[in-house]
Parts: sequence; structure tokens; C-alpha cells
Amino acid sequence: DSTLVISEHAAIRDAVSACDVVRNRYKSENCSPAMQRQLVQDVISLLSRTSNASIQHLYLKLPSASSAYLPMLRSLYPDAKWAFVYRKAEDALAKTTQRKRNSTCIKSRRNPTTALSAKSNEYNVDLEQLSHHEICALHLSSLLDTAIREHDESGTGMLVSYDDDILSNADTMVNVILPYFGLQEDIDSNPQVARDHVIEILSMRSNTSARLNPEDKQWNADGENIEVSEEIGTASKVFMSNSMDSIKRSRL
Repeated sequence: DSTLVISEHAAIRDAVSACDVVRNRYKSENCSPAMQRQLVQDVISLLSRTSNASIQHLYLKLPSASSAYLPMLRSLYPDAKWAFVYRKAEDALAKTTQRKRNSTCIKSRRNPTTALSAKSNEYNVDLEQLSHHEICALHLSSLLDTAIREHDESGTGMLVSYDDDILSNADTMVNVILPYFGLQEDIDSNPQVARDHVIEILSMRSNTSARLNPEDKQWNADGENIEVSEEIGTASKVFMSNSMDSIKRSRL
């Protein structure tokens, strides 16, 4: 009752990426960073307005692609706690490429973030020449690099492994992740209820895309079937292995 959650709202996504869209779609550098920062703050302020006086915490769940703008968000809200959740490289790439027509990383070919452009220069590759799996692997790698750099340089944030820290791991959620986000008092008020609630949540596949689909489904996370093709395995190894090694080192 004391928290407000805004999950993957399109308005935040569009605000943080506005200058990249102006640069890529309209071939213009006429985008004021100061005005964009104000736009992001205004959008978040409007979305977080509530008449509920008991709200004490605001949580933003961003689409993965918005991780490219983590430095901007950190500069706007330097005291905010943040976490970056990542999966095994081949699993992340397989999940990302499941819906080819709607894949965000495919759209990034024509509208690359500054981070993706830098990554393509690092590998000396032309985004237009990359395959579907390769562009998505490079896109995911750029997000990993952004989170690692922000974590290491600022000394803030938490790099969370989905497989090690979340998947069927109520202990880490209750003892580490939730207290980090300021929920220790809520946990202490009734530890068993908190733990049971976490276990229940971890057993649910929920719609967090902000799209109207109220159905949540029970699922066995350990038995999640992710198909990793040869193309996915090769692309993840070529473009994501260095970033995965780096994020593992940063967690130590």
C-alpha cells in the first residue's frame, strides 16, 4: 500500500530516446539535452501523481532497451536505487528474437542509441549488414556495457543475475534485493508473509509490458523452454561474451 509501480510505460521510453529519434529519423542534431532532461522529469512527475497520501516509494520498471539511457536517469535522480537484471547471453538473445517483427533490437538498426553506435564502431561493423540475430546480440551487449560502466564508475546500482539471484531464489530476493530497494521495514513486520509472497510472485508469469492483458499464468520457471539455435549461439558468443565476462567480474 505504500508503493507506486510504473511498469514499462511508453511515455518514459519515448522521452529518454527522444534525441536519438530526432538524430536518426530526422537527421537533425537540433535536440537540446537540457530540454530532453526536463521532458523526462516532467513525464515521470506526471505518471507518479497520486491522491494516495500513503505512497512512500516509487518504482520504475523500464523496458530493457531504455537501459541505454541509464546515465541520463542517474544524473536526474542520483540518489535513486537501481538494478540491472540480466540473463545468460544465449537465453537473453533467444527471448529477444522470439518475435522478429516486433523486436525492439531490430528497430534499433535504423534508430541506434549512442551506446549501440559506439558498439558497432568498436566491432567495426555496419548495422545494416548484420543478420537479425547479430544486430540483437550487439544491441543486448550495448545494454550490458552501459549498466556495467555506470555500476563501476558511480559505485551505485545492483547487477542482478536472473539465473542466480531471482530464478527460484526467494532467499536472495528477501535478504538482499528487496532490502536494497528500501523494503526492509516491510519485511521485518512479517518475514514469513513477505517470503511467502515472494515465492508466490516468482511462480507467476506476469504481464509487465503495460499492455492490457490481465491474465497471469502459473508456470514452472525451472522448466522454461528456451530454444537456442546455432545462429543464436554463434551471435551471442561473438558479440556478447566479452560483456558477459565483464558483468560477472563486476559482481565479484
